[in-house]
Amino acid sequence: MLTLTADHAVRALLTLARFGGERPLRVEEIAERTGAPRNYLGKTLNVLVKEGLLRSARGPTGGFSLAVPAAQITVSRVADLFSEARSHPRCLMGSGPCDPAHPCGAHDRWSAMTSNARSPLERTTLAELLPPEPILMADSIAPTWTVNETLLRHPETVLVFNRHGVDSCCGGEATLADAARDAALPLETLLDELTDAARAAEGEVA
Repeated sequence: MLTLTADHAVRALLTLARFGGERPLRVEEIAERTGAPRNYLGKTLNVLVKEGLLRSARGPTGGFSLAVPAAQITVSRVADLFSEARSHPRCLMGSGPCDPAHPCGAHDRWSAMTSNARSPLERTTLAELLPPEPILMADSIAPTWTVNETLLRHPETVLVFNRHGVDSCCGGEATLADAARDAALPLETLLDELTDAARAAEGEVA
């Protein structure tokens, strides 16, 4: 249904829609979340920038972000950017190009099948593929928080940082996203553990 490149592109856009709301994401972060090779993904992201679906920024705080709301991007729009051009599709029953004016015996049914396969891609937006927003505590922990900021708001999270060797003295100004990367830990895992620690402490206070 999708080429491999289109699959990577859709995954990257979904990642940016979910996690790139507060700051641009670097290609390394997107590659880690999607499982795509970094260099290969970088070229794919640049195509999306050229087509106006993404914005890119250079520098220490640079990266990629959505240029169009996820609700306005259909899967077919992304897929078409990475599909081989087929201005003269070949006839299913012969060696020449398809000629709708002189259809073969399989033409009508085959055309209907390919059209039906594409229809869901045209109707589905990226926003519809996103999981529902989880219900978080009011003071939810964000990837853009620094280690020190997290400790200031939720002192009980020090146990989580200690468990993963995150040094609040030397690396306290690092964001949680950077801390997770330096600790070779998936960001979602770190955020989940920090959130669990904060919630547990809230429960004890309550």
